[in-house]
Amino acid sequence: MKCFIHGNQEAVAVCKKCGKAMCASCSSYSGHSGLCPVCRKQEFELKRTRLNTEIESYKWPIIGYAALTILFCWTIIGGIYGGYKWYQCSQEKSAKQLEVCKLTAEINKLNKALSYRSTSSSI
Repeated sequence: MKCFIHGNQEAVAVCKKCGKAMCASCSSYSGHSGLCPVCRKQEFELKRTRLNTEIESYKWPIIGYAALTILFCWTIIGGIYGGYKWYQCSQEKSAKQLEVCKLTAEINKLNKALSYRSTSSSI
């Protein structure tokens, strides 16, 4: 029996899938898997197609997790910025409240001084 690819070579094995005869060269080329190079190629193509499909299925989860990561980072950055602004506002508020207290004290002193003037001028 002759090899179906190399017609001048004697066959040493038969493909387990298609039953075609193959020579030692074809058998070694397909890794002595018991498959002829054509069937081995088809097996590899099917595996490649399946792997590409699996790779595509990972695309959306990766995009989703990336979006969540970006959202999480923006939340952290926003929280830090918001916290800083809150601290800054509370400091400004405290300074303004202190100024209001000082002005109130000054107004009370002036009211007291003015009340003496009105009572002393009526006598």
